[in-house]
Amino acid sequence: MVKRIAISFLLLINVILLRGQASCNNEDFELSLVGPVTNSTSILGWTVTSGGNTGLGSSCSLTSCCVGQPNAVDIIGNGYTDPLIGAPYLVYSIFGSTSNIGNTIPLNAGLSQMHGNNFIRINDAIGNFGAHKLSKIINVTPTTALFKLAYISTFSNAHTCCDAGGLKIKLTNITTGSIISCPNFSFTGLSTSCSPTSSITYYNAGSNIAATSASSSMFNPWQINSLDLSPYMGNAIQIDIISFDCTAGAHASCAYIDCQCGPLEVISNGIPFLPGMIPTCGAPFLLITGPPGFNSYQWSTTTGNPVLIGSPTITVGLAGTYTLSLGSTCYTTLAVFQVSITPAAFVSGTTSSSTLCLGNSATLTASGLLTYTWNTGATTANIVVSPTTTTNYTVSGGDGNGCLTTNTLTQVVSACTGIDNINKPNGFNLYPNPNNGEFTLKVETQLKNSELIIENTLGQIVFTLTVQQGENKIKTKNLAQGIYYYTVLENKQAVGKGKLKIE
Repeated sequence: MVKRIAISFLLLINVILLRGQASCNNEDFELSLVGPVTNSTSILGWTVTSGGNTGLGSSCSLTSCCVGQPNAVDIIGNGYTDPLIGAPYLVYSIFGSTSNIGNTIPLNAGLSQMHGNNFIRINDAIGNFGAHKLSKIINVTPTTALFKLAYISTFSNAHTCCDAGGLKIKLTNITTGSIISCPNFSFTGLSTSCSPTSSITYYNAGSNIAATSASSSMFNPWQINSLDLSPYMGNAIQIDIISFDCTAGAHASCAYIDCQCGPLEVISNGIPFLPGMIPTCGAPFLLITGPPGFNSYQWSTTTGNPVLIGSPTITVGLAGTYTLSLGSTCYTTLAVFQVSITPAAFVSGTTSSSTLCLGNSATLTASGLLTYTWNTGATTANIVVSPTTTTNYTVSGGDGNGCLTTNTLTQVVSACTGIDNINKPNGFNLYPNPNNGEFTLKVETQLKNSELIIENTLGQIVFTLTVQQGENKIKTKNLAQGIYYYTVLENKQAVGKGKLKIE
């Protein structure tokens, strides 16, 4: 079956806003406390139940799983040693917001950077006919269409397929009340009595040596499967993850699970984009990488010289249409992208007061973008600040093409106690002060490109005048009585400042 994704969003901000909807919820277990789980609804966003795997051949049907409270489930933190796997393969989280050191473990070297602190184990290392089911319902939208499932499983070799311990993933369309036949899969360990159902490489327990069908106990390192839910847009899909012992009760099986929910998107020069337009943002070429966890990748285009690249990543230097074919066990997803040559995003920033006197406020203004985010948390183009020391303010955001950029503004703060001769001591004298708006500014030394700036107590510039060496007769107009602050600039740099009172 071939599916074509017709979702197209012009701006990256659309992605960010949609992600904010309450649809993905603790898939990565980062909001859960480490420790045993004994209540079926105690894990935010998930339910977990227990049951049994008894009766000849029941591993294929799992009719006894699962309605009871969990009794062999734990939320676990990074660096965990599984009693069967042993120290050669410590378990670290796959998904989360903060990087971890899991990639330093040799069997994880081929994975993308691992993140997060927590994951979950269902079932345990005790063979007792046990079975546990971890379940989640996803309301499928453009931003929840890709469910990434990472798993480690441990097995003992002994039985036929329908009597062995294993791991099963089942999807049900709650909206229509039907079982989804694909993706819908199960795994057992290598065995002379059961042909493997996947191409996963297993390793002998306690070592990094590849297992064979003659191995007694084995495990697979982290595997990531991407489940494309886009055919079920608008439906509620239940995902069941079941780990179960063998039907004889002697051979245990357990699974470590970590998940991530999000849109089906690609990464272009470090920025995520949904199917639709991808801007170049001033770059001479783009490196576009498809989402991880699919069985195969195929890029194609008819732009320029036709290309057909069987890789997750394509290098793009021309505008045009690029199609990514994502292969899984039972279908192919086609994601179509329009690459457009666009300039880099640019944001400019200004302050209403080049030098702010202590205790006053200044308005910082950013322009050139559609969206703004300041390091203060503000999301408007203008912010009012009252720093007590010279402070850097960072503003970032995106333009109409979805390109991102960042700029930093420095707000200078001074005590403004009389004239503060920064570079030219004893170089200035303003008199009389107080005055009626007419005064003299005497400049003792020669200045280049110099000017006088007067600001009110809000940091707004109310008067400017070019000045030079000697006596400068100043006549301000329409300035109300009150306190003002003046700055003498040379080549746009403050060289003197002070307080002015008009009566």
